[in-house]
Amino acid sequence: MVRELIILRHAHADAGGFASDFERVLDDRGLEQAAAVGAWLGAHAAEPDHAVCSAARRAVMTARGVCAALEGGPELVLEERLYLADVPTCLDVLAGAPRAARRVLLVAHNPGMAELAAHLASRRSDWRPGDFFPPATLAHLALPDDWSALSGGCGELLAHVRPQDLTDGLSRPA
Repeated sequence: MVRELIILRHAHADAGGFASDFERVLDDRGLEQAAAVGAWLGAHAAEPDHAVCSAARRAVMTARGVCAALEGGPELVLEERLYLADVPTCLDVLAGAPRAARRVLLVAHNPGMAELAAHLASRRSDWRPGDFFPPATLAHLALPDDWSALSGGCGELLAHVRPQDLTDGLSRPA
C-alpha cells in the first residue's frame, strides 16, 4: 500500500503582543488560509485519515481550521516535539503514525517542514526551502508503505501548493 504525507507549514500568524513565540495565534489571513487548505484537500480527494501537529497555538489553529473544512476530518494529535523540529525529529514522529493510516497530515513550522519535504522528495533540485514554504504551504508526497522506514529521496511529490495558489484557485502539481 502506498502511503501519502501532507506536510503543511502553519498558516500566517500574528507577529506581536505574545508572551512567547509558542503562544502566537493566526491572524485573519491565517484563518482564511487554513480553511482554504482544507477546501483544497477536499477538492483533490486528499483528506487525511490521521493528523498530527505541533502543540504551538498557531499550528493547532491551522490544523483545526484545515480539519474543520473537511467532512469528517481526522482527530488531531498534538505533538510537542514538532515545535521547531528538525528532520530527524519529524521522521521519528512519523514513525509513530498508526500502521493503518494511509494519509497523514503533519502541521508544524519552518525550517523543519521545508527541510522535511526536501529530504523526502525524490527531485531535490525542485526544492528551495527558504522560498518555497511560506506560511500555509503544503507538499503532498507519495511514500513507501512503512512510516517507520522513510529515507531521503523515497517520496514522489504529488503537489506543491502555496497560499497564492489557493487564492487564485490553482493547484500546482510538481
